[in-house]
Amino acid sequence: EDRITRLDPHWKYKYPKTDQIKEEADALVEGISPLEATASFSGSDPKSSASELPPDSETSQKPSKENLKAALDLPGEKEVKQAVHLLSSLPPELLGLAREPHGACSVVSGVLLHPKDSVRDRQVSILQSLGAAGITEESMYAKPKLATLTCEQKLALLEECMGSLNELSDVQLKKFRKLTEELINADNQVDLFEWTLHKIIEDFMIRKLSPHTPLHGNVSLRRRLPECSTALGALAHFGQENGDPLPAYEKGFRALNRKRPVSLPPLKKCGLEQLDKALVRLTQMTPLAKRSFLEACLKTIEHDGKKTGIELQILRGLAAALSCPLRLFKISDQESSKSS
Repeated sequence: EDRITRLDPHWKYKYPKTDQIKEEADALVEGISPLEATASFSGSDPKSSASELPPDSETSQKPSKENLKAALDLPGEKEVKQAVHLLSSLPPELLGLAREPHGACSVVSGVLLHPKDSVRDRQVSILQSLGAAGITEESMYAKPKLATLTCEQKLALLEECMGSLNELSDVQLKKFRKLTEELINADNQVDLFEWTLHKIIEDFMIRKLSPHTPLHGNVSLRRRLPECSTALGALAHFGQENGDPLPAYEKGFRALNRKRPVSLPPLKKCGLEQLDKALVRLTQMTPLAKRSFLEACLKTIEHDGKKTGIELQILRGLAAALSCPLRLFKISDQESSKSS
């Protein structure tokens, strides 16, 4: 008692009734499951407690392979077969080039070579000035074979190139980045495929050269609906093959918001320049918001049951600019989506 009075001079010489104190655990605070918390204070076995739960309880259901695959966003068997089929359709010579660093540079350069002689002559001069030894010859060699590929095949080949480019030094990558920018700007304009390619390369460069740069922000999807509308509008206008773009746009927009009025942006506000401005703000979204946005883009694309080369290029460019991985999917009409 003397020790207690020294600690608490106002103590009234009364002890608390400890037998009336009930001890409970907060599962969230303790970092354990509610089932374990109950068992630890009741003296029961967590496993036996679980077995007493009703059969339809969520805790008694084992996660299926399908649920795990969906949760982890892993490619399914169909997607794997599709990717294998796509890669097997590529010319072996081009695949061989894409799978080594120097050849990968040549493939990327070759796919950027312009069909017009005057522009291509300027590009050859750029290659001779900025490219590594032999890249001009390899790019010219690859050009005819690249010209026969569909848009989907070209993008698949570029994905193969990214893995090989990873082996280049930072100095070599910076020179390669400058080279591709010069090749794209050789005709003082940027077409859709060049825009997509540039987004893919820039995403790769940021990850490789600036690994500590944050790839995502903390802005919600709701605060970026106007910018989402621009991208959905581009997919709706350019992907419907002269059909009415409104139903496709509405399909995607309703995946993002069910209450706001649907207002399709005019065609002139859905070009590459407008997409670039929108992407500056879309990159500030959270990873989940970006994923929801890309899923809405897919809703717009799939509205008419077809996927065109133009839609694929826009979607790949958007995904790369947002630093979000994108599953492979098959173009319905490959022959009509060839890109020069």
